[in-house]
Amino acid sequence: MLRQAARRSARGGAARAFAPPGRTPPTLRGTACLTTTPRRARGDDRRRRTEQEQLLIDLLRQGARDLQRARAARAAPPPSETYRSTPPYAYGHAPHQAPPSQLTPRQQQLTIVLVLAGAGGVYYICHLQQVPETGRWRFLDVSITDEDKLGRQSYEQTMQTYGNRVLSSWSPDAVRVRKVAQRILDVCGDLDRARAPGAPPTQWNIHVIASPEKNAFALPGGSIFVFTGILPVCQNDDGLATVLSHEIAHVLARHPAEKMSGFTVVYALGLLMDMLGFDIGLSRMALNLLMSLPNSRAMESEADHIGLNIMAKACFDPSQAIAFWQRMGGGTARQGKLAESAQSLLSTHPVDSKRVQQIQQWLPSAEQAYDGSGCAQRSAFAGTAASLTGSTPFSMPRTRAAPAP
Repeated sequence: MLRQAARRSARGGAARAFAPPGRTPPTLRGTACLTTTPRRARGDDRRRRTEQEQLLIDLLRQGARDLQRARAARAAPPPSETYRSTPPYAYGHAPHQAPPSQLTPRQQQLTIVLVLAGAGGVYYICHLQQVPETGRWRFLDVSITDEDKLGRQSYEQTMQTYGNRVLSSWSPDAVRVRKVAQRILDVCGDLDRARAPGAPPTQWNIHVIASPEKNAFALPGGSIFVFTGILPVCQNDDGLATVLSHEIAHVLARHPAEKMSGFTVVYALGLLMDMLGFDIGLSRMALNLLMSLPNSRAMESEADHIGLNIMAKACFDPSQAIAFWQRMGGGTARQGKLAESAQSLLSTHPVDSKRVQQIQQWLPSAEQAYDGSGCAQRSAFAGTAASLTGSTPFSMPRTRAAPAP
């Protein structure tokens, strides 16, 4: 068999060698080719095709999984509430890592409120000042320039309202008010210089308005307004000195600037409470009851205290302040305790009964100031001059009257 195969192969090789190009040798026509692929090579090709097909199938499956993962990531909650998903079409599995810590909107709001409150607290502490005469601590962030500007604006508004009713400077009431006021202002130089570092001297001017209103006030910058309706309540120069020294004390203690500063604090606290979710109407009402009104009453009491010492240094009888406030509060003396308690909470001024009690506590120190100013000698000299001339000028110091019961 082997010899026959060798002969056929030799004849086929010779025939192929002499066959024309493009034609099959005659010895190979109708015969099968004996050079076939070995069985081992065919198995290797099959395995390679199988591996390639399996790799292609794996790639398609991985792409399908990544596409499904990307669709689920788009439908999932924000990254702040879940873990970070594998980026779309990124082959391989990324390790699950917790996202960086993020605050909820409520926590962010609380953080902002705390930061603002801290900054406001630092600003508040940096602008605390003491009243020179009483030592009371208060928040004050308004400059002297702004305070004087406020006084000029208030002066223009007052003159527009009452300008046609201002008494002439030679009218009896205007002369009397001016003389009493001048005696008080003569002893206020130290307080005027101590009201603020580098503050210019206050230029005082007095206006008397013909009106039945029982009122008087002083503006930043030195403008004093007295309504003729309060003169009968004063009854004498000591009562008038009580009114004028009280209003002048407001300016010397810079109470108008303190009120402006208080408005800033109330507005800032109201804004913070609004950010926390409190009702803006209730928060403003609470701040008014707990801050604005108590501060206003504290400033009024402080003006009573400073004014009592001022009138005593000017040789006016400080005990007459008690009688004046009793006359001013004649209508409220008949009120019950419940009405008086409600008024003490809702009023910008202390009730007259509390005012009288406070003045009685301050009266011993005011009497010492009265005696230390040499007022007793001046009263004796005024009494001697009056006995010789037969008249008692109201502008001269008088003998101290007995304290009211």
